[in-house]
Amino acid sequence: MNDTHPEPPAREPRRRAEDPAPTEAVGDGPPFRRLRSGRRRSEPTAPFDAEGVSAGTDPAPRQPAAPAPRQEHRGATAESHDPGHPESHDGSAAADVDAPAEEHVGESTGEHYDEYTDVEPDEAELYAEETAAAGTIRKQRRRRRTSVTPVVVGVFFIFFSAIVLFLQTLLGPGEPEDFAGPGEGEVTFTVEPGWGPIQIGDKLVEEEIVASRTLFLAAIQEVEAENREIHPGEYQLQRRMPALEVAQSMIGTGGEKVHYVALRQNMRTGAVFEEINKATGLDVAELEALNEQPEAFGITGPATTLEGYLHPGEYRFPLETDAQGVLQLLVDATLEELTSQGVSDPEEQYRVLKIASILQAEARPKDYPVVAGAIENRLRPGNTETNGLLQVDSSVIYGLGRYSLQFTEAEKNDADNAYNTYVHPGLPPTPIGSPANSAIEAAINPEENDFYYWVTVDTTTGETKFASTYAEHRVYQEEFRQWCAANPDICK
Repeated sequence: MNDTHPEPPAREPRRRAEDPAPTEAVGDGPPFRRLRSGRRRSEPTAPFDAEGVSAGTDPAPRQPAAPAPRQEHRGATAESHDPGHPESHDGSAAADVDAPAEEHVGESTGEHYDEYTDVEPDEAELYAEETAAAGTIRKQRRRRRTSVTPVVVGVFFIFFSAIVLFLQTLLGPGEPEDFAGPGEGEVTFTVEPGWGPIQIGDKLVEEEIVASRTLFLAAIQEVEAENREIHPGEYQLQRRMPALEVAQSMIGTGGEKVHYVALRQNMRTGAVFEEINKATGLDVAELEALNEQPEAFGITGPATTLEGYLHPGEYRFPLETDAQGVLQLLVDATLEELTSQGVSDPEEQYRVLKIASILQAEARPKDYPVVAGAIENRLRPGNTETNGLLQVDSSVIYGLGRYSLQFTEAEKNDADNAYNTYVHPGLPPTPIGSPANSAIEAAINPEENDFYYWVTVDTTTGETKFASTYAEHRVYQEEFRQWCAANPDICK
């Protein structure tokens, strides 16, 4: 053996990634699996095959195992460190290039570092952590894209729905079809000062005269007129009219200023004339003169005045309407009601109006048919209970020219008063006021009963009690007197 030891070769710099890797691994024991972190597992792995691939694993190329680091061993021979010796002491194939001997501070702790990696162990760990973090970020991004996509679709759907709802609100649900006509019934439509086409259209829709405001506004533009303005006033229209017909009726030909007169139920002719004078300016004297000419208004039979024929209600007269024209409207309303109830004979009409006017003055609407039956009982021939006397206070005060129900005993016995039904049997000479349709209907269709007397025992509630005998009636009269004593302000 040559005792001369050859000079060890100079240390070569560490290999980098671009340097060729050793083809064979040389070490003190079995090969180790290389980890991503740059460390080696301390336990041995399956043997490598001739091509450097672990038996039974995927034949993908593997990183060759790094040679075990050379270490200084006290007492070792030179042959054991001979770089030219074809085999190592453990029989492993020699590496192409000798690895420089290097001490490992961490050897005593069992840590082994890879001398052929291109980064230090700390750097390898950092690289592994960065790689894992990058993978995590990619997964988070994929999850974020997966979760964000439904949100975006939902927001788009909500936005699209909002646009659709806005357009529906703006455009409306669609215009209804125009009424075909020709119209139903009669409607007095009032246009107030300051109203424009839109407000007029809305009011026409409310009263079911036109189908829609839009149709009415469009119809206004179709009317052939120099001025399409609609003036304040009263317009006689019908329900469910075609919009164009309504516009034509209100433009140019309608809207004249009118006189308005409101006549209450049970008003006498004198009060009616005063109201007409206030509303129209027509002379009361002229109206009084016409009152004495019932025939001028188509009234025949025993009537000598218009009393009872001037129907209560609301009336609107064009400005140019004269006195006879105004009164004719009132008379026509009464005659129409009588005729519609089947009473066409002038004498019977007059009788009905007398009874109806008493009902209007003596009772409440709910009691009209009962009181009408009692009146018929008193008027019946052979009546021995009242001997044909109606004995109603309302007729007496009419003859006295007053409205108060209070009168003296002398006035009650005054035969000079033709309307004194305590003295004169039968109906009064004329109606004693203007009856409403409900009173006219009750007078035509009285309730059959055996009552002869009635008295209102509470004028605030209208409570009325009926009796078949005078003795019973006197009990109710006393009840009324007691009520008046408790309510002197009402019965004065």
